[in-house]
Amino acid sequence: ETELGRLEEISIDRAPAAPYDRNLVRLAFLAPDIQAMILDGRHPECLNLATLMFSPIPAAWEDQRRMFGIV
Repeated sequence: ETELGRLEEISIDRAPAAPYDRNLVRLAFLAPDIQAMILDGRHPECLNLATLMFSPIPAAWEDQRRMFGIV
């Protein structure tokens, strides 16, 4: 088996099974400044748990800032 095949197998084995857990994992990829704003309570009102868990969030941090109105 190739190294790449083994890595894919490990990734699939460790991926969260529950949809809630998969949505939660996505939050780790929020821009660091957005994470800090949330932890400090300085985030925009539109940036709530429902939005973060169930809306498509762009991968690019600049696009995330635009989406949530953080400039």
